[in-house]
Amino acid sequence: MPIIKFIKPYKFAHHGCRVEEFEPGDEPVETTDECAAQAIEDGVAKPVKAKAASAEQKADKPADEKAEDKAPE
Repeated sequence: MPIIKFIKPYKFAHHGCRVEEFEPGDEPVETTDECAAQAIEDGVAKPVKAKAASAEQKADKPADEKAEDKAPE
């Protein structure tokens, strides 16, 4: 699923019936391919590189979860 960042408020109807509302913000959002493509085309969102989003998500993890990621299996 693509990761995008909304720069304007946006509503998208998944499969034409389930409406999801998005607000602009600093946090990247993971959404469906169709929603991301339409939001970018409509000029209300920008794509986010996967590595940048992944780094932001790791930075938000509590310290104990970070330790679990590094623990050998």
